[in-house]
Amino acid sequence: MRWDSWPNKLAEGTPILNTAGDREGWRSGAAFGAVCAVMVSLAASSVAAAASKEIRIPGDHTFPESITGTSDGTLYIGSLGDGAVFRVPPRGSTAQQFIARGASDLMSVIGVLADENSGTLWVCSSDFSAVGITVPTGKQPTALRAFDLKTGAAKGSVPLPGAKHFCQDIAIGKDGSTYVTDQLNPTILRLKSGATSFEVWAKDDRFGGEGYNLDGICFGSDGSLYVNTTLRTGCFASTLAPTAAPAPLPNSSRRGHWSIPTACGCSRASAIPF
Repeated sequence: MRWDSWPNKLAEGTPILNTAGDREGWRSGAAFGAVCAVMVSLAASSVAAAASKEIRIPGDHTFPESITGTSDGTLYIGSLGDGAVFRVPPRGSTAQQFIARGASDLMSVIGVLADENSGTLWVCSSDFSAVGITVPTGKQPTALRAFDLKTGAAKGSVPLPGAKHFCQDIAIGKDGSTYVTDQLNPTILRLKSGATSFEVWAKDDRFGGEGYNLDGICFGSDGSLYVNTTLRTGCFASTLAPTAAPAPLPNSSRRGHWSIPTACGCSRASAIPF
């Protein structure tokens, strides 16, 4: 979920995304604005290119959860309900299936992030059956999955560590490391460039709680790493350089390295010009 670059249009309730089977569910901007101006991953050029007032997504159970874009204006939309990814061409108004339902053991598609530097579409695959979602492939390991940004071909998969986890959102550091929020645990995970497993980069009790809490993540123009939480409706900015070594566990949590900023979000783009 990355909507904080659309504040004006969301506040007005302007149509953004609609599925063929649920055309009203995505019209209200209030639903998005409440998520701490949730972390954005759309680059400025891709936002400016998306001129359509409405993007149609096929299917009756698509439930778009996250959106990302590339510099040419191409958009990628993750499907929570179908476990698929849709692609919208620059200035397009209709989404087309890019990664098939359940491909490479995809469960519910949560966060998506286009990384043009590596030519990778990163996808959070998580089990959302606990809230009534039918997972297309059945229970599979919760994982961060990588697909080719141009072809959609599978490139790899990295499972989240531990027994109970939920891959929620993704950010890329300047060094190419990939950061992921685990919504069922108060941890931020890091996958270094070229690595095959995650390390726990940060842990903070304020990110925890019963149910789904730690949510969006992104880097701001100031270099800080921002995250937001849903249960406690909080937003935090890291004062620690992302290249720092992971926090020793379990006794050290880096609690002192997180502050509550006066403004939350990574607004790297102006509002979409409808």
